[in-house]
Amino acid sequence: NTETYEAWAYLEDSGLLEDYLSRDILVGIVDTGIDRDHIEFKDVLYQNTGEMGTDDNGNDKTSNGIDDDSNGFVDDWQGWDFVSGTSESGEDNDPSPGHPHGTHVGGVISAINNNIAGIAGIGINMKLLPVKIGFDSQFSTSVANSYDGILYAAMRGADIINCSWGGSNASKAEQDVIKAAMSLGSLVIAAAGNDASHRPQHPASIDGVISVAASDYTDKYASFTNYDESVDVSAPGFMVLSTVPNNGYAKWNGTSMASPVAAAVAGWLKRRFRDKSPEDLGDMLQSSTRRIDFLNSYRPGLMGTGVVSTFKALTDSNFQLLKIQDHSFLNQFGEDIFRFGDTINLNLSIKNQLDPLQGVTLLSYETFMEYLDILDDNSKLGDFSENETKYFANTLKFVVKEEDLQRRKKRPCEP
Repeated sequence: NTETYEAWAYLEDSGLLEDYLSRDILVGIVDTGIDRDHIEFKDVLYQNTGEMGTDDNGNDKTSNGIDDDSNGFVDDWQGWDFVSGTSESGEDNDPSPGHPHGTHVGGVISAINNNIAGIAGIGINMKLLPVKIGFDSQFSTSVANSYDGILYAAMRGADIINCSWGGSNASKAEQDVIKAAMSLGSLVIAAAGNDASHRPQHPASIDGVISVAASDYTDKYASFTNYDESVDVSAPGFMVLSTVPNNGYAKWNGTSMASPVAAAVAGWLKRRFRDKSPEDLGDMLQSSTRRIDFLNSYRPGLMGTGVVSTFKALTDSNFQLLKIQDHSFLNQFGEDIFRFGDTINLNLSIKNQLDPLQGVTLLSYETFMEYLDILDDNSKLGDFSENETKYFANTLKFVVKEEDLQRRKKRPCEP
């Protein structure tokens, strides 16, 4: 539940809805292609006007074989296919779907509302840019040239880029692509993965990308979702009803479905705060979540800041987010190797990402209090001004209880 109905009602009642909807948002769907003929996508799919109309020779620019807008892509009036095109390079200007995955993702964001058919996307009339990185087979879930697709979407002016795919490896070149996309004004949002494991997935865990885990209808973690320190937010990803080709609909599970939910909420934030950078939008998305720690208490810090909320994104007046920039645990001798009985000091470097904060206190260590003897507690961190970074030496001084460590070793399966 992203409180989307409540958000729409708030905008309508406050007279803001028409103004917000007039602010165009372009979301790049870097995926398996989108069914342009689906009834739910009428008038919400991207069109590149630089490749439309009639050229000087009287030919249709959408098919004249000329790069009319000089962007390096010939006839890309409706997006691009980076994988299984008809040209010698294996690319072309037809991002029609192979696997229905991309069509499902697109519907979550911007299926037309109030058209007396099917569903309504969370984003209401956000434009969708189809970028096909999947093969033509409707059964193929493989992707290729995915980072080329991200860069293309950013070059075409996408405010948000959704990546409902990923893998276990990343390179510096891929990090550079994300940096380039952000420098062009795009916030990249990606699925955390469906392996039910504690491990990062790329591009979700790359710096600057918003990693999205999946929650179920009770706000608890979905059984299939990955969970990791790199996860930024959670979003509904269980039995999500959305579009599939040939005017169809289907309910699917996955972080692939959670990611576009978060992307749509980020799009509303962009409508509200037009001048915010991708970095700020990502921070505000994390700040405006609904906290779910009490429902996922044995995965502290692994499901992001909470479940994304359209209502909070549109109504919060004070966005708050602190991030740990660096930390260290050192014993009384300044070593990071510990023996029983050592006194351990926690040192922290913390940055306030958004609005000023007052009376900040470190709370997360309380989860482990039963295993620690606290010798010195300096967890009251004080006030932070906007974008301020502070270093805290000896935030906590403690000794780990030996008897509790021995007890836990005998119960290795205990969470």
